Amino acid sequence: VHGADITRLKVPVSMSAPVSSLELVDSFMRSGGSLCHVRETFDRGADAIERMEAVLKWFFSTLWVDEQWPMEGYLGKRPHMPIIGEHNVQFYDTKAGGIAYVMAEQLSYNPKLTGCYMEAPQMG
Repeated sequence: VHGADITRLKVPVSMSAPVSSLELVDSFMRSGGSLCHVRETFDRGADAIERMEAVLKWFFSTLWVDEQWPMEGYLGKRPHMPIIGEHNVQFYDTKAGGIAYVMAEQLSYNPKLTGCYMEAPQMG
């Protein structure tokens, strides 16, 4: 079928990975060293180009898959949709001398909205 929209295709539970999409938010944020670089760039009053480069460096660092990636071994499967109100809290080392935590919560389905909060108290 030409022009068919497959983005709204329903996937059976058996084809989903046993990972919530909220857990992937934590994986996305798990790039402590690069996140420190973003903060330092903004703190020193860098111009718009330098700030954009720092944010892009952080974003690209989130695409790297490490040994703690929850989708390891589930290539080709999508994570399951969390229920509204479900939340996930993860703690991890920032690689810059501190502990950070990420909290994500599913807020709504239409539009799909996930709230995410990250804090690293030792980093200021």
